Amino acid sequence: MDGPFRVRGFSLVELTVVMVLLAIMTALIVPEMRGTLEGERLRGASRQLMDALRLAYSQAVTAHVPHRLRWDAGSGRYQVERRGGENDPGQAYIPLDGFPACAGTIDSRVQINILPTTQVAAFDLDQNAPVVWPDNASDEASPDVIVFHPDGTADAREIVLRDGDGFGRALRIHPITAQIQLVKLDRTSGRLP
Repeated sequence: MDGPFRVRGFSLVELTVVMVLLAIMTALIVPEMRGTLEGERLRGASRQLMDALRLAYSQAVTAHVPHRLRWDAGSGRYQVERRGGENDPGQAYIPLDGFPACAGTIDSRVQINILPTTQVAAFDLDQNAPVVWPDNASDEASPDVIVFHPDGTADAREIVLRDGDGFGRALRIHPITAQIQLVKLDRTSGRLP
């Protein structure tokens, strides 16, 4: 049929070339998307813990009462707690509520380790030298608890988060200022890249 309404279709070769190109593009993009999802999971867990740590710090300073972040490795849950007072006999710490970041669960695909003061490998990037932090861990300190004190200090800890691919981040808590430093870790050694 000749004329302005002539319809011409695609040849089998043209369709095959397009299908091959789509297959190649899919093979290149899908692994990158997996890494993006793993990375977002790691970033999300870091943000959750940073929000909870900042809440514990601000509440300790504002209320003039020690607050702590308690981590349960078995369930992947964390809880911000305040020290009980005379009105709370028999309870050393009471779960904090009424704040968005006071409790939560970290995705089970993110591995979390909280290292005590003696294992913290801090490094001052400005001075290019190791940082020596005093061991001011509180009496109730344990590896799964980080206490923030009313004077603005905290237990020195390093929270190491790793995803399924071995990539990691560390949240380093300075004991004197309670400042939280987010550090991207090297995949193989676990230290700064």
